[in-house]
Amino acid sequence: MRGALWFYMSASELISIIQTLYGELRTSFSGDAGEASARKRAEKLTYTPSVPRSRNKARGDYRDKVHNMLLRTEELEDRPAISKLVARAFADQAKGGEPGEVALLEQLYACDEYIQQFSVVALVEDQIVGHVIATRGWLDGDVPLLGLGPIAVDPEFQGKGIGGALLNEIRDRAIAAGERGIILLGHTTYYPRFGYVPAIPAGIIPSDVSWGDHFMALQLGDKELPQGKFIYAAPFGV
Repeated sequence: MRGALWFYMSASELISIIQTLYGELRTSFSGDAGEASARKRAEKLTYTPSVPRSRNKARGDYRDKVHNMLLRTEELEDRPAISKLVARAFADQAKGGEPGEVALLEQLYACDEYIQQFSVVALVEDQIVGHVIATRGWLDGDVPLLGLGPIAVDPEFQGKGIGGALLNEIRDRAIAAGERGIILLGHTTYYPRFGYVPAIPAGIIPSDVSWGDHFMALQLGDKELPQGKFIYAAPFGV
């Protein structure tokens, strides 16, 4: 088993799938669901639970009282530590070498779709033990959403709720910023705990429909997400 969190699909696996399976969409979906269908779709996508936190207004930090960790925005000087963390989390002894997620992160930092407030680190006793990033994506080219990933937790700190705390933090920040929704590609047994549901049945289409239920969406607030094709930040290539 890889050192990365077991509950999501890694960026390198995502890119491999994209390179292997990318092609023209073969499935079409009706854009007119009707009022009742639209309401049902909105109910399925919406999820807004809260997690007890305290905020340092001067610094913008959040203290997660449940998991006893500090969650804050990534800073430039954090990046070497984040790279080492990601390398440990995604290490594959069978393949060796540096995981592709390290290079992907560097590209995400430098791309136009990077938004600093959605790059979050988790610290325990001043040590960075987790990181998540969400970058700008687009639905049908003009509706801005967030594309989440990669997310990593230090192998020594996995199973302690850090991944979940990072997901909740991104969700709460997105709501506060007025974002409409978050898209990700991951394991169907984990992310539904945080309200993510298969996006394709709701009419949100990935670059390759064979991703199936692994392609998930989280609607934020009451405003229904429109239907259309979702495109990730440029470094993902889709």
